[in-house]
Amino acid sequence: MVKEKFFGIFPADRTGWIRVVEAFVAVLLITGVLLVLFGGGKVKRDDPSSKVYEVETAILRDIQLNDSLRNLILAIAPPLESSDASFPQQVSAKINSDKPAYIDCVSKICTLDDDCLLNQAPEEDLYARSVAITSTPPNYKQLKLFCWMR
Repeated sequence: MVKEKFFGIFPADRTGWIRVVEAFVAVLLITGVLLVLFGGGKVKRDDPSSKVYEVETAILRDIQLNDSLRNLILAIAPPLESSDASFPQQVSAKINSDKPAYIDCVSKICTLDDDCLLNQAPEEDLYARSVAITSTPPNYKQLKLFCWMR
């Protein structure tokens, strides 16, 4: 008698409930698989910083290792931006010839202990790298390259 009372709560034919639970679990599994495949957990954004830093490093390394360009930079009284008339044209030409078309760059020559900031920074994301230009102990300068995406 107790058994009949307990089993009276659930319907005698349980196949309908099992099918509802199976359908619910199937929908959850399909939704989970789709979220993993298409969601990825992150929003991917195209970040150009690594490309720009690679270009800047290559340009600065070429200038640093070129004796004639290094001597031109060491002969200048810093600070001096590439927009100034007395900035060495060969250094500007080297930067302009080596940079890709998708970035713009401005350079500045400063003393090694200077912060070497731009006078007028553009509104875009700015990527900066610097390199030490040295020869004899009292003559230390840095060449800093500021680039941004067009």
